[in-house]
Amino acid sequence: MNLQAREAGKQKPYSIAGLLLLGFISFVVMILGWLNRGDWIYPEQLNASLTFELPSTEEALPGQTFVAPQSGLQGLGLRIYLSNGPSDQQLQLRLFEDTEALKPLREATASTQGSKDGEFVYFKFDPIPASRHQYYYFTLQSFDAASEQAIAFYGGPLESYVNGSAYENGDPLDAQMAFHLNFHRPSMLRDFVQRIVSGIPIAFAALLLLIIPGVTLFVWLQPQIKLDSIEWIALIIGVSLAFYPIVLYLLRYTPIVLSGFIIWIFFTALSVVFIIGLWRQFKAKGGTLEAVVAKPTISPAFIAFWLIFGLSLAVRLQVVSGIEIPFWADSYHHTMISQLIVDNGRVPDNWEPYAPMQSMNYHFGFHTMVAVFHWLTGLTVPKSVLFFAQILNALAVLMAYLLGRRFGGNAWVGVFAALITGLISRYPMYYVNWGRYTQLAGQILLPVLVVLTWTLLQNKTRSWRLAGLNVLLLAGLTLTHYRIVMFYPAFVLPLALLRWYQAGWRRSVIIEDVIRLAGVGFGAFLLVLPRAIELVGSRLWSVQTHVARQGMNSEYIRQVHNVLPNIFDFIPPVIVILGWIGLATAAWQRRMGIVAVGLWWSVLFFAANPHFLKVPGSGVITNFAVYIGAYLIFSILAGFVLGQAAQTLTGDRPALAWLLLPIIIAFVLSGARQQLSVLDTSGLLVTQPDLQAVAWIKKYTPEDTRFLVNSRLAYGGRTVVGTDGGWWLPFLTGRQNTAPPMLYTMETPPYPNYTVDVYETYRAMREPDLSDEEFARRMQANDLNHIYIGQQRGSVWRGDETPLDPVWFTASPLFDLVYAADGVRIFQLNSTLLE
Repeated sequence: MNLQAREAGKQKPYSIAGLLLLGFISFVVMILGWLNRGDWIYPEQLNASLTFELPSTEEALPGQTFVAPQSGLQGLGLRIYLSNGPSDQQLQLRLFEDTEALKPLREATASTQGSKDGEFVYFKFDPIPASRHQYYYFTLQSFDAASEQAIAFYGGPLESYVNGSAYENGDPLDAQMAFHLNFHRPSMLRDFVQRIVSGIPIAFAALLLLIIPGVTLFVWLQPQIKLDSIEWIALIIGVSLAFYPIVLYLLRYTPIVLSGFIIWIFFTALSVVFIIGLWRQFKAKGGTLEAVVAKPTISPAFIAFWLIFGLSLAVRLQVVSGIEIPFWADSYHHTMISQLIVDNGRVPDNWEPYAPMQSMNYHFGFHTMVAVFHWLTGLTVPKSVLFFAQILNALAVLMAYLLGRRFGGNAWVGVFAALITGLISRYPMYYVNWGRYTQLAGQILLPVLVVLTWTLLQNKTRSWRLAGLNVLLLAGLTLTHYRIVMFYPAFVLPLALLRWYQAGWRRSVIIEDVIRLAGVGFGAFLLVLPRAIELVGSRLWSVQTHVARQGMNSEYIRQVHNVLPNIFDFIPPVIVILGWIGLATAAWQRRMGIVAVGLWWSVLFFAANPHFLKVPGSGVITNFAVYIGAYLIFSILAGFVLGQAAQTLTGDRPALAWLLLPIIIAFVLSGARQQLSVLDTSGLLVTQPDLQAVAWIKKYTPEDTRFLVNSRLAYGGRTVVGTDGGWWLPFLTGRQNTAPPMLYTMETPPYPNYTVDVYETYRAMREPDLSDEEFARRMQANDLNHIYIGQQRGSVWRGDETPLDPVWFTASPLFDLVYAADGVRIFQLNSTLLE
């Protein structure tokens, strides 16, 4: 494989060493400036919608639990409430490692003298070097025992902070204090460096996963494709990712059971195969390394792209730093499927032991990638899901460059497409809040497949190598996302029509293109044929065919499942406007690739809304799936306008291209700051307090415990889903609950009436105006012996249903409160008293 990386046009090469030195000096200057800015004040909980008085006596100490987001914790600030005017009291703060600790880690004092109502009173103590993501508890006490004025503070409701709660005398309250945290910058910097160093093995493992299969195939196949270095990297990664779902699925029909040890042996062997292939090329091309791998030309566009990609990746990893469990509903079944692959060493055929479903109809490509990532890194499966998904999210930037560069004709189109995707558009960054990871994985493979298909059709002669790569990508995409694979023919159709139009509708061109496309489709079909046979006749198949038949005749599909959204809710208006200008410009210039991308959007729109064409099938491809993936198209169209402008300005004056860098850097930094705030903790089902409750459950409850948990009806009232950390209990503790993974309606049930029983249990426990005795008897009739109320109190994805009320259960003698910490409550049914 000759990795030619020369940009179009001759540009003066710049010294990599010189640019790296300049970058290093700039980085050092920035770090020194940052260190000299004083303490880092972190506004952890600012909600001050309520006040509560907490008498500071030996008998009733106010307090608060929290999780420190950084290392170097050296102080706290509390927002004081002075209802009776100025106060002059000496306050003492004691910091403990948890609510059960007897010896404080730190102590500090502060005075309320001179403080005004609503101001923060700050307590300062020696820095705690390794405080990052640690759980803490502090208490307050007044030194002025003679004072009759109670200490009062501003605070907020329980839901205003997810990682703790206010306390009184060691008992949790359904409230939060308003507080700041203070951090020591040098300790933060040391921790950052340590994390970078400790992350090197993980980064190495990720590179193996992303690079080795693809680069090995390219070295041996040597397809004749003219690309720049960044495009080659994109293709290599896409081929690597398509490799895993195919291989792990085919291994299902062999006795091989995968493990971390076997995976490392596999990658070692594959690396040897790659080195042998590289050596063969080295010898065949004169024994010079430059003939095999050309040095990339260091151009302004090259530097701009890697700045965009690097910061996009850093931002995506930073926002999930410290998160143990991924967000929202989809993440639950994604994590469970990934864990099942790890547990079984192959793609499973059921959901046991975590759920009773007896089939695995769901697409599993993303989950095979996560399993391999777990085997290589040793991270827990939930963290592997979270971190690998964020790596994929950053790779969307790379794929935007690939499409922009290939179809737009110059590197600047790719750079601006990457900038829009990574740091300006809300999507795909926002996927982290939904766990929309399988669609994301599909949208990483799709651009590579599109470019390979474009190359296959443009090739003057038939190439089995190119055809084989297309087959691999199409099969991998099919196993990764059943819906996103439908986006592929939506692109091929306008691409083929445009080609045939430009060719004057010559029969020879049409026949040749049809033969090549049919060959790719048939080859991919053969690879996934066993899976297709499994799916035909499955419950998933039945559900989707039912949706297709109903279409817009169904009120649920019309008003919920396939409602037509506003494009500006998904793509910034300026990007949409630039996109349409880009499409018009491309049509004027007869840029077939960009026009095909624009028509791709039109075909997708009508594929999601076939009723506009009087065709059935509405709801099979949803508007929501199309619109949250629209960044893929509009970033290319808008990037084309900006890239064309940049190319026009700098075409005859290459030195001017360097002047674009400061402008791009300004957008990069502004976009990074914006993207850092994208995380929405209201979608976090499992919080730190929930994880502590999980440890208690595993230690103190029998394995056959069955929990009633907060849940709601979703998808038109057909599916029961969880609404706080209790949903995850089967995965985290091995104890069952009343809310299975939401895919249970599409899988083979353990017995015919299982789906009905799940619904009936939900309805039985949600009937209004039940007495505590009747409620307890219904629990007993449904084999429920415990109740779990999570930190989020049933507020995640909440519908019209009223969440379980801990106050109601506490007031009844039929339910024993066996666990209370932060916002989590666990009750046990008192069967003896009930009898």
